[in-house]
Amino acid sequence: MDKKEEFKHYMLAGHGRAAMLLKNSGENFRDVLLYGCLNDISFDMQCEGSRGYYMYNLVWEYGENKWFLEKAVEKFLTNDINNDWHTICHLCDFIRLFWEYDEDKTARSAIEKKYCELYSEIMTKENASIDCFEYLSITLMQIGIFKIALKIFRDIGEYFLKCEETCDEDLKLLFGWFYDETKEKYGEDFLKEELEKHGKDSEEIRRFNRVLNTPDKHFEKKERPSPTAKNLVKKDNSKYLLETLIYNCRESDRDIIFNHLNSLEIDIDSESGWHSVMFKIIDTAEEIVNSNTLLNDLLMFAYEKSLCSCCRENIVDELAKRNLMSGDMIAECRFDSNSEIRKKIDVLNKNSFTNS
Repeated sequence: MDKKEEFKHYMLAGHGRAAMLLKNSGENFRDVLLYGCLNDISFDMQCEGSRGYYMYNLVWEYGENKWFLEKAVEKFLTNDINNDWHTICHLCDFIRLFWEYDEDKTARSAIEKKYCELYSEIMTKENASIDCFEYLSITLMQIGIFKIALKIFRDIGEYFLKCEETCDEDLKLLFGWFYDETKEKYGEDFLKEELEKHGKDSEEIRRFNRVLNTPDKHFEKKERPSPTAKNLVKKDNSKYLLETLIYNCRESDRDIIFNHLNSLEIDIDSESGWHSVMFKIIDTAEEIVNSNTLLNDLLMFAYEKSLCSCCRENIVDELAKRNLMSGDMIAECRFDSNSEIRKKIDVLNKNSFTNS
């Protein structure tokens, strides 16, 4: 594996080592970085969130950050992505950081334009994506002052007024995430008071307030499907054998285990079943508390190879318990796409780690 391929593997995994390669290799990773900026590279956005923050830090480390922003804005403002929730979320998160941290006017203008475009679509088109509009609404609300939140309340209220044949309980489900995030930012009591005050002069805000405070409808919750769900239930004898050998964790099986592991194709679709294998390594580590050289090596393999940052969070926990985190690993974890890993590295007792 050459340096560019190595960098791409760690970038797709959201691994902090990608940042360390940028610092130390001197290679030209521009095309790989651009791919990461323009495309959703999260393994499972429902669990991990997008990699927008992660890519923002990488391009600042690399330089030419304005060029990457321009390319991202160019794609963000096309109509092609308006129903692509994953791409909207990723690009929105990436671009918003240039507005939020760098006060970049181009970034701000792009997000405001996309909000207006998506709002126009939900008001005029039957197949417009409410989910994409809601994400832009959350972004603007989180960055902006309360005056911006009020405008969003009015816009959503106007949409509710248009949907006169849809019951309030169903409308509430469309913007429940937005309302929860708004309450988290401003506080429920403040929000209630402001909605009542501004609702006196605004039919749209009254409608927004009535819908979002409708008692919850009893329904069976359906999660967005995970891209790996169908693969985790497949019966695969070779994978079952591998997971059994991992669980038994006998040194005499080392060669067989690693021959199987090294033959797994680790990609975003998890067709090979590698994701459930990572789960098995973590489950085994949680059960075996005594020192085990094979298990230590399995954890290191999973730390290096897994594209799932949620798995990596658990792996880091297990490595830390075993005093296996080197100074280099601690350094790269500070750049990980998983915010929980970054937090844990900051608070973990340094005595838990070995020196590199």
